[in-house]
Amino acid sequence: MTEFKGKVVGGAVYAHKSAVPALGFSFVEKSEVASSIIEKGTHWNVIKFDQKDPNKLSLLLYEDFTKAEFPALLSSFQVDLANKKYQSRIHSKSNPPILHRKELLLDPLDPKKEEYEALTCSLEELGAFKDISKYGTKIPWEQNLKRLCIKVSKHKVSQAVEEDTEEDNQSVVRHRTAISRSSLSTPAKLLFTSGLASEDNSFLDYGCGKGDDVKFLNELGIDATGWDPYFKPENKNLIASDIVNLGFVINVIESPSERIEVLQKAYDLAKKCLAVSVMLPSQNDTIAALPFADGQITSTRTFQKYYQQVEIEELLSTALKANPVAAAPGVFFIFKDEEVEQDYLLKRQLGIIRDYDPNLSLVKINEQKEKTKEATRVANLLAKHTLAFARKPELEELPRYFQQQLESSGISFRKAFNAASSLFSENDLRHAVKVKKEQLLLFLSMYFFSGRPKYKSFNRSLQKDIRLHFGSMTAAQDQAKELLYSLGNEKFIYEDSHLATEEGLGDLRDGKFTFHTNNTNNLSLRLRGVLAIAERMAGKLDDVDVVRIHIETKKVTYLSLDNFKNSPLPRILKRSIVDFREHSVKTITHDEGGKVKTLYLKSKLMAANEANYEIQKKFDETLEANTAFDFSGEGPKFEEFAKELLDKKIIPPAYK
Repeated sequence: MTEFKGKVVGGAVYAHKSAVPALGFSFVEKSEVASSIIEKGTHWNVIKFDQKDPNKLSLLLYEDFTKAEFPALLSSFQVDLANKKYQSRIHSKSNPPILHRKELLLDPLDPKKEEYEALTCSLEELGAFKDISKYGTKIPWEQNLKRLCIKVSKHKVSQAVEEDTEEDNQSVVRHRTAISRSSLSTPAKLLFTSGLASEDNSFLDYGCGKGDDVKFLNELGIDATGWDPYFKPENKNLIASDIVNLGFVINVIESPSERIEVLQKAYDLAKKCLAVSVMLPSQNDTIAALPFADGQITSTRTFQKYYQQVEIEELLSTALKANPVAAAPGVFFIFKDEEVEQDYLLKRQLGIIRDYDPNLSLVKINEQKEKTKEATRVANLLAKHTLAFARKPELEELPRYFQQQLESSGISFRKAFNAASSLFSENDLRHAVKVKKEQLLLFLSMYFFSGRPKYKSFNRSLQKDIRLHFGSMTAAQDQAKELLYSLGNEKFIYEDSHLATEEGLGDLRDGKFTFHTNNTNNLSLRLRGVLAIAERMAGKLDDVDVVRIHIETKKVTYLSLDNFKNSPLPRILKRSIVDFREHSVKTITHDEGGKVKTLYLKSKLMAANEANYEIQKKFDETLEANTAFDFSGEGPKFEEFAKELLDKKIIPPAYK
C-alpha cells in the first residue's frame, strides 16, 4: 500500500481533516493544538502544514468535498502554534480560490478517492489542467472548462457542442479606457514619492496607455519606458526593469485567465518591485453599464471590473505566489528584492515618504539663488532630516533631492551639518530619539505581523539605528513582539483610549475611540499600532479627517468630512471601514441621493486652544442637555435630528 503524504504544493502539505491520522501522530497532535487555539465551534475540513516553519499551519474550510467537484475556499485560519495566536480570513464569494485534484488530500482507503481520481484523469486527457496556475480561482476555471466545451456534473465529465452566446458576440474595446493625464497617476506618484521610481532604478510602465506617466517621469530624470498593446506595441520596449507599473490594466481585461497571464508577465519583468493598481467599487461612477462576465460593459464597449481591496490582494497572492503590500486603496506593491521592501516599509512607517516633493527633484539649470538663502535652506532641510534620523545621517542616506541641492549650493556636508546642528536643542534631539525608537518598534512589530519569513539581514542604515537605540537585534525584536501582542488586548486599548480622552486627543464612548487625524502622532504607541495594522490592510487613505477605533468589534473607520474646520455639523462624505476579523476593507459614500450623514459633538475632537472651540462646546452641551438623542456611534438619523432642532428652535452657531 502506498504511503500517504497528502497533497504537497511548494513548501506545504495539505490533507483533509479525515486523513490527518494517516500522516502520523505528530500531525494529529499539531492539528489538535491548532483546533484548541482558534475559537471553539469553528468549522474546518482541510489542514495545511508549513514544512518550512513547524510552528505555522492553517485550518481551511472548503465546500463539501462530496458535493462540489472543485470545492471553493470559504474561510481560513492561520495559526501560530508557538505563540498560540491566529488570524482569520473570509475569502471572496464571487471568485474564491478552488481546489483541484482533491483526491490527493484523502486517505488512500477513502471510498470516494477512486471516483475523484477518475474525474482528474478525464480532465487531464481533455487538457483542462494545462497552465493550471492560471485557474486557481472559480471564474477563470469555469471559463477554461467552457472554452474546452467541458461540462462537469456529479463528478462526471461530458463534452458539449460550443454555443455562441450574446455575451460572446459582444466585443470589448480596451484601448478606449486610456485617458490623457495632466499629472502623475496615483500608482506612479506613489512609486515616485516612495523613492522606488528614482534615478537609480529603471522603470517600465506595462500598459502605459497614451504614455503620460512615462513622459512626466522622464521629465523628473527617471529612466522610464512604456509598452502598450495598442498605443505602443513595439516589443523593444517590453524589457525587464527594476520597477514595473501595471496601472489600471487588469481591471479592463474581461477574461480572468488573461488577467492572471498579464500579471505573471509583468511580475516576470520586474527585478525589484511590481506595482498593481485597480479600480475600487467606490470609484464606480458609470451611469449606463450592463453586467458582463464578472464586471460590466459600458455603452462605449469598454469593460470594467471593480475589485474589493481584499479581493485584489487575494488575486495577487494566488497568481504570483507572493505577499503584496497595500500602498493605497486599490494599489499594491509586490517586492522581489527584500532589502528594497524593507527600506520602503521603514520609510513609510517613519513618514519619510511624505517628505519627498516631486518638484524638489527637478533641478532648474538656469536658476540662480543668493548663497546665503541657499545655505539657510540647506541647513534647515538637514536639521529636519537629522531629527527624523535621530542621529547624524550619512550623506548617502539622505534623499536625492537634498544631495542635489547640497551639491548646487557649493557647501560641504560638514559645514552644512554644523549649521544644521545649531538649529535644534538638546530637548529637540531627546524627543526625536524617543519618537524614532517608537517608530522602529512599530516598524518591527508590523514586520512580524506581516507573516513573511524573516530576512537574513537588515540594510546597513537600519542595523545602525537598531544598535544605537536597542543595543542588539534580539532586544529590539523582543520589544517589538511584545508590542504586537499587546495590540490584541482590549484592556490595554481601552486604557490608552481613556488616557488619550483625558488629554483631549479624542473621545472614548460606547467602546469606540474617535479622534481627529491631527492628533494621530500624539496617540500612544499601541493606538498607533492598531492604525498601522489597518494601514497594512488598506494602504494609505487620503482625505481623511476623523478616525474611529472600534475596540471590541476590531474595526477601524476612516471618515472624510465636508468642511470640518468651519462647520459645527460637518457632513460625512465617505467612510472606509477596515475589519480585522473579516480581513476586509469597505468604502461607503454618503454624498449621493440626498442622503445626509453628520458628525455630532465635534468639540470632543477639537483642541481647547482651537479657534471656535468654545462656540462649538457650548452648542454641543446644548444638544446633550436639550435632546434625548444617543450620540454614541453614528448618532441619530439626520432627518430626525434636524426636525428636533427645528421644534426646539436650536440654531447651529456661526463661527467667527
